[in-house]
Amino acid sequence: MPKFNYLALVLGAAFSVATAYSVYSTLDFIGATQTAPGEVVATPIGPHHPVVVFTDVDGNKVRFQANGDISGNVGDQVTVRYSRENPERTAKLDTFGSLWGGTLVLLAMAVCFIIAGLRNIAPGGWGPQE
Repeated sequence: MPKFNYLALVLGAAFSVATAYSVYSTLDFIGATQTAPGEVVATPIGPHHPVVVFTDVDGNKVRFQANGDISGNVGDQVTVRYSRENPERTAKLDTFGSLWGGTLVLLAMAVCFIIAGLRNIAPGGWGPQE
């Protein structure tokens, strides 16, 4: 009878649920938000966390620091996705990495733990548990 690492399988299942929620949440965000053109105005801690300014649909200038699997240099033109109700808190760059990067990390963790569980890989090693 095959042996499994049940802890790894439970963790894989938990990461799978988190991945599903992240997909749902991201799709909901995309469907409920709008886009606007923006510009990178600063990169105080490097190009992977650019400060972006855009004008929302009500004519307000909004400034936010972007995060995620992104890169930008001062002067770059970007597209911003935001919720009209709270643009300062919800603004994100409308790029694959910014929107889906966290989901991909969760998916990778789920796959790794499920494989470890099915192959009975021990927590501290690469071989099967005895």
